[in-house]
Amino acid sequence: MKKEKLLKLEMLKKKYKNCKKCPLCDIRNKIVFGRGAFKKRIAILGEAPGPTEDETGDPFTGKSGKEVLDRLLRIAKLNRNDCFIFNSVLCFPGRNPEGGFMKPTESQIAKCKPRLKKVLKILKPKVIVAMGNIALYALTGETGIAENRQKAHRYKTKIADAEIVVTYHPAAILRNKAFKTAAKADWHSLGEVINAFR
Repeated sequence: MKKEKLLKLEMLKKKYKNCKKCPLCDIRNKIVFGRGAFKKRIAILGEAPGPTEDETGDPFTGKSGKEVLDRLLRIAKLNRNDCFIFNSVLCFPGRNPEGGFMKPTESQIAKCKPRLKKVLKILKPKVIVAMGNIALYALTGETGIAENRQKAHRYKTKIADAEIVVTYHPAAILRNKAFKTAAKADWHSLGEVINAFR
């Protein structure tokens, strides 16, 4: 990553380190800003940090990152340093009393959206991988992974123009093995998209 982009991201990270824009600030341990050398100008957007990420401050350091995302990256002939990996919201939304983890609310996504836009303004990615419904919604206002996979999407603003690749979230693949084949196809296609930009 170029030094000026890295410096801007570090400044933005400092700005949001003590973010109190939504109630998640009361339950988080650390913000999970994002990480990656961005060598191939690919931004990978997830949904929200989990408990492991809440402890480490780094994205996708839990089971879904190590057991699923890293394997999917290899399918596209990528590694974590080729990308910048981050989430739609900065903070862990907490545990669901019925089991599992809470999803961020529309309000929490909206409060975090200015930060998302600022990151994309700095990065100017060629491709954004939207993993899961919340990432898709944060970028496009749409939901439905099955309906939006392999459909042409663009993230287009005055300061960024990127192709969006929609796929399943690694945690969803862990819960439902039926998504694995489709996800592998998505990441294989992503590899072809990246080659087309070279």
